[in-house]
Amino acid sequence: MPDYVAVPLTGLYRGVRFRSWSPRELIALVAGLPQEFPAGSTWSYSNTNYVLAGMIIERVTGRDLASEITRRILRPLHLHDTSFPVDFPFLPWPYPRGYSLDYDDQGNPIQGPLLDLTVYNPSPAWAAGNIVSDEDDLARFYRALFGGRLLAPEQLAEMTTGFVVVPGVASYGLGLIIYETDCGRVLGHNGGIPGFLNDLYNSEDGTHQFGLMINAEAAPQAVGEPYFAALEQELSEAFGRPCRFAQPSTAMQPTAAIGRE
Repeated sequence: MPDYVAVPLTGLYRGVRFRSWSPRELIALVAGLPQEFPAGSTWSYSNTNYVLAGMIIERVTGRDLASEITRRILRPLHLHDTSFPVDFPFLPWPYPRGYSLDYDDQGNPIQGPLLDLTVYNPSPAWAAGNIVSDEDDLARFYRALFGGRLLAPEQLAEMTTGFVVVPGVASYGLGLIIYETDCGRVLGHNGGIPGFLNDLYNSEDGTHQFGLMINAEAAPQAVGEPYFAALEQELSEAFGRPCRFAQPSTAMQPTAAIGRE
């Protein structure tokens, strides 16, 4: 499915900070477009697919997505600092301010002054990334996931079986990025929304974890190299020995858009 994100993202950067987008409105942005490629033939990250998944959850359960996330994940795992705010434009206190480079009309970051993007309606992300959390809660979630507390073994195995994006370097499973390192595979995801970016990854059993959060997305080019260096340092610290990613990946650079890998 084509990605809808360009339209609400462009509006946000042109000053439309508080428009509320419904899931159906987001899907309607690309509903008339053809598939980008035949199903199963290749892979591309698309926020649209996550919004559709959220709509399916609501149709099947008869309850709103926030309630299902809270009932099935947040409450059982005691993720007290995690929420699904949808239309709420503010962050819980205390919070860092979020910054981003501006974008041109083609969706490319413009190197220059940073915009303050701390306050805006996050509804364009919805099921593709409209969650506020902290590093402790993210780490707790992943320990539960890889420790078998959330999914049956066959479901977890399917989730962690990735479509090869870069041979020997990176794959993408069902909502998981899988990177090859010389300390073994690490699995997790990044989360990018204007003003903020995080990366959190885990060993396959969830016992080794490392992550990084910054309050800049899209960030200046000068941030990219030290950001990756810090992430690789944390990889080594998590395993207690020198470790390196198979290859630096653009997916690890702090330049993502809403929910984009």
